[in-house]
Order: sequence, then C-alpha cells, then structure tokens
Amino acid sequence: MQSGIEIRAMKVRDVPWVAPLMAELGYPVRPAELEQRYCGLDPAAAVSFVAERAGTIVGWIHLVRRDTLLNSSRMEIIALVVKEDARGAGVGKALVNAGLDWSRAHGFATVRVTSNLKREESHPFYRRIGFQLTKESAVYDLSV
Repeated sequence: MQSGIEIRAMKVRDVPWVAPLMAELGYPVRPAELEQRYCGLDPAAAVSFVAERAGTIVGWIHLVRRDTLLNSSRMEIIALVVKEDARGAGVGKALVNAGLDWSRAHGFATVRVTSNLKREESHPFYRRIGFQLTKESAVYDLSV
C-alpha cells in the first residue's frame, strides 16, 4: 500500500466506480453495460486492477491478452486512468506495476501500451516508467 492506496484486482462491485473513470478517458458507459462487459471477460485473457483510497476507487487499469501469428503472446494495457485529485502520487505507476507483476506471473514476456497522440501527458509517464516507443500508427475503424 502506498500513500493510503491499495491496489487490488477489480471486482464486480467496483463497476459503479470504474464507469466514471472510463468517462474521464472519453469512453462513457452506463454501469449496467460495463457490468455486462466485465462479467463476460475471460479471466485468462483480461485483467483489471483498481486503486482504492479510503473506500473510494481512484484509479483503474485494464489489460488484455493479445495472441497473433506475428508475435509471441503478450499483454496489452488497454486503459489506465487515475482520478485528477489522486494524480502525481504514484497511483498510475502502482497500477502499471500490478499489471506487469500479473503478466510476469502468467508467463508473458512483453506488455505493450498504446496511447493516443492527443494524450500528450501520458507519453512522458510511460517513458519514465520504462516503456520504449517502438512504433507510431494510425487506427481505422469500420462499423459492420
């Protein structure tokens, strides 16, 4: 525990706290929909941790397993957010470390994170904690 912060695996009871954090990232979701998504995750392929302070969730990280023919299996940080009033206290780093520890314990040699170019504050954070920039790319979606 760091500065009164406990990092632990996310539970379904945390959904009402995590939903507003997702909105802070620009991915608004109703708690009921988030709960449905959470309950549908394969625990061998996805993991989430929360940072809790005095009974309140102040941060969240979500990682998923990526299996492709191009690379060895790896974990990928899909989301990381810390409430504004908890930033700068090591919460983000503690959440990333929990994800790294889980990944190592489950046999993954690589953890990747992608970060939107417009999230300028996140890029120095990831470099500071040891991530290396390996490529830049564009992302395209098509609704089907």
